[in-house]
Amino acid sequence: MVQSFCAVFCSSLALFALAGGPVQAATPDAEIWLTQARHALAEQRGAQALLLLQRALALQPDNPGAEALIAELADQLGPEAVAMLRPPAPSFMGDLRRKFSPHAWVALEAGRDSNINSASELTEIKIPALANLKMPVKSQLLIETPSPYAGARAGFSLQYPLSVRDKLWLEGSGALRLNSSQIAYLPHRYSLAAGWRRQGDRLDYGVAAFWNDQWVSRFEALKEQGIAGEAALPVTATLDVFALADARESRYPQFLDIRTSGQRLGLGLKGRWKGDAGRTFAVTVRSGPDRSTGEVHDLDRQSLEFSFSGTWRIAESHRLRGRLWSDSQQYDSISELFLVRRQDRTDGLALDWDIQVARGWMVTPKAAVERGVSNIPLYAFSRRQWGIELRREW
Repeated sequence: MVQSFCAVFCSSLALFALAGGPVQAATPDAEIWLTQARHALAEQRGAQALLLLQRALALQPDNPGAEALIAELADQLGPEAVAMLRPPAPSFMGDLRRKFSPHAWVALEAGRDSNINSASELTEIKIPALANLKMPVKSQLLIETPSPYAGARAGFSLQYPLSVRDKLWLEGSGALRLNSSQIAYLPHRYSLAAGWRRQGDRLDYGVAAFWNDQWVSRFEALKEQGIAGEAALPVTATLDVFALADARESRYPQFLDIRTSGQRLGLGLKGRWKGDAGRTFAVTVRSGPDRSTGEVHDLDRQSLEFSFSGTWRIAESHRLRGRLWSDSQQYDSISELFLVRRQDRTDGLALDWDIQVARGWMVTPKAAVERGVSNIPLYAFSRRQWGIELRREW
């Protein structure tokens, strides 16, 4: 055992000593080292033979006489002592990992949602256009419904470097949630995005194309695709200012097949709190219109969106993530039933506590509160969610 350890140690020193030297064709020196290695092996001096053989292979890796010596050394010192003399066989998956830097994850979650539809608590509403006639709300999708839930999510990402500064990337994800109070509806969604990113001397920028699809059971609720761009400029060593823009086409197949075209422009700040990489934050403000491309203009509106997000690494295996947001929407047309121009605002706060329980495994307790305010009571709501997620990453 001691002899084997010494052999590996000596060989490691030889590797460091010879690393970076030019690989040459067959040379007399290589043959000299091989001859001396044979003599040392014959005299049972395995550690010295290993070192001499390593020198010979550094000069001539494909020497035809080396394989027989490696086999004899393996018998004398053990296969682990000579493993470093045989380069690993090329691996298809290993090449893929090096080229594309793949990352994948799967998560299971469970919890309780106080309002799975983000719907009003009202069971009847007054219709001003009908002399304040009271109408009962009968559709389950328009009534506040609490429910326990269970769900699953999965995603992946790939990156391919075109150069030191340029990179292509691809990301995708999918999710579904089973609400015990409305099992038949089974909401599920999918997204895919691909883009190019460049890291410049002073300016980082990139463009991307994206696609989103949302379903309720077997009915498609929203289909969306578009393009987006972002540019970030360092202000200090720990703070960047960035600008972003996107343009998207949206379709609502279950709502009179309404189609809209929307644009967003935004500015933001992102950085590290006091230079600590474990404490990051980002602030974003975006604004832009959505306009119908068809005959129905009920969803024509102007939006203003604000968000603040941050992470705080509390310990090596604990991280707190939070997001605060407020989205306002001003609709263009006056509601024929409620006789007002609709105005909505949604405020929310979400907190996640990531706990790494093992390598590649994460447990995350999570909680969120959300409130919708509207001058049309049917669209006002409050919502609270709490749950726990088990996540596996590769």
